[in-house]
Amino acid sequence: MFDGNNYTISNLYINCNEIQYVGLFGFCEGATLQNVTISGGNVKNWNAYNPDVVGSGGLVGWANGTNIMNCKSSVDVSGVAHVGSLCGSVRSDYFPIVIQNCSATGNVEGREGSGGLVGWLYGDVTIKNSFATGNVTMQQQTEVNPWYVGGLVGNFMMSSAYNCYSTGSVDLNTNYTGDVIGCPYINTHIHYIYGQDIANPKIGLIGNDCEDIADTAHFHHNGDSITLITPVTVQGINYSNLLDALNAWVTYQNDPMLKTWVLDTITGYPVLDDFFVPSCYIARSEERRVGKESRSR
Repeated sequence: MFDGNNYTISNLYINCNEIQYVGLFGFCEGATLQNVTISGGNVKNWNAYNPDVVGSGGLVGWANGTNIMNCKSSVDVSGVAHVGSLCGSVRSDYFPIVIQNCSATGNVEGREGSGGLVGWLYGDVTIKNSFATGNVTMQQQTEVNPWYVGGLVGNFMMSSAYNCYSTGSVDLNTNYTGDVIGCPYINTHIHYIYGQDIANPKIGLIGNDCEDIADTAHFHHNGDSITLITPVTVQGINYSNLLDALNAWVTYQNDPMLKTWVLDTITGYPVLDDFFVPSCYIARSEERRVGKESRSR
């Protein structure tokens, strides 16, 4: 287990072109990564002539059977395949794992399987209560390989996603492109997933058909509030505000490990509350309070 104890690692710079699995941690298996922020920097792992150079992320390049919780990255990451600002590739073949309470604000550039938070998910992996705001672009597209690109996750196989959103622009000149998830494939579950409507109006939230998808919506940020284009229903109650919908889902889960959401005072977008996890959440039309106490930020 790696527990960052809520410390911040600043200015991570890695520049290579021949190594698989590049990040603060190159490769992890059967581990837990939690409670750390990777702030600023740049990870480059680019070799246009070597398709085996895969797995580039700010926190971890390739993680197998590894839980990732309460982690942030603002690192810009570029690579050949499986590229994400937080994680390049995450998979689990034998038992369920989670990525939860995580965020990424770095920009991502790659070729195959690139996403704002995670480039490639495979297996019994659930990503929940997380978000990404970075832009995702692709390079050197050919007719041979579809590229799978999404604002949150690029390639998404046999995995699940709940209560997440993304805002960054997504490269349109690719196959299987989605504002949030690029290519869900085989036994996937996507619920309560949101994408900003101005990120790229020509594409949808999901870049491919999904067997189990429900309560997803684009949203519009008008400066004062963030409105869902299509309201979603949580426990029989309709929500048309993004912050309210995110917190309603957290409350419904009744899981003390899930963080609640608050509005960032600078951007106006929801962010995960790092101070405390309240026992209840009350949504009001004009006033929103998280928990029973207030803290200055």
